[in-house]
Amino acid sequence: MKHFIFAIAALVAVSISADAGEISLEGLDALPPADVYILGEVHDNALHHQGQARVVAAVKPKAVVFEMLSPEQAAKITPELLKDQTALGAALEWEASGWPDFAIYWPVFAALGDAQVYGAARPREQVRRAFKEGAAAVFGPKYGLEQPLPDGQLEQRKQEQFADHCEAMPLEMMGGMVEAQRFRDAAFADTVMRALKDTG
Repeated sequence: MKHFIFAIAALVAVSISADAGEISLEGLDALPPADVYILGEVHDNALHHQGQARVVAAVKPKAVVFEMLSPEQAAKITPELLKDQTALGAALEWEASGWPDFAIYWPVFAALGDAQVYGAARPREQVRRAFKEGAAAVFGPKYGLEQPLPDGQLEQRKQEQFADHCEAMPLEMMGGMVEAQRFRDAAFADTVMRALKDTG
């Protein structure tokens, strides 16, 4: 059985495969077998990152895909850097990334062991283009991106984006935010599939 861990920041609860659900801390040590685990987080919640690190240490995955890293950043990670929190944070230029303090993410990196690291983040200009033109215009007709979301689902996602952004942005902008997230999700899925192919 291949084991992979994929850290995705868009989820709030820790999820497993298609049977997504919240897992107790004790349950993190004895996950059922799977080829892919998707671990969610609230970005600035240190306990979520500690839980992710606990799973990585227990599962010992062949690959870990980070939503927060670009492919170029992931390629910079070496065994030597994984021993030094400050050096790794500097090499990844984390402070300029817009993500919360690297110290709360460090436990996940420290638990990686020999796992191959992949980055799923895409350039901001591509995300902006997806916002304006739609995910399929940037990513292409894959993962159903060329299909419009059903009205009910689109409205639900707009409301979720509105809430996720603390209602600080106009609701009219949420259609673009939904498309940007669809693009990010497709890029993440593509990276997961590449990791599975490369290390499986």
